[in-house]
Amino acid sequence: MTSEKPKFIYKTKVITYRYIPKEYFNPTSTLVYGDRVALLIWEPLTVIMIKNKELADSYRKQFELLWKIAKK
Repeated sequence: MTSEKPKFIYKTKVITYRYIPKEYFNPTSTLVYGDRVALLIWEPLTVIMIKNKELADSYRKQFELLWKIAKK
């Protein structure tokens, strides 16, 4: 894990932050909702939208695994 102090984007009681080891971090943002997966690449801004239920379910499972190993 990094020794840097974490930066909280939103300070609210309804958001929970957890931290994963750096080797598991991905430089893209991934949004999963319904049967869709959106991959966001920030430089240059690019969005890849995939409509596939099996893929969305797979990304959900990946998130659940990372959430379990993440530190509060």
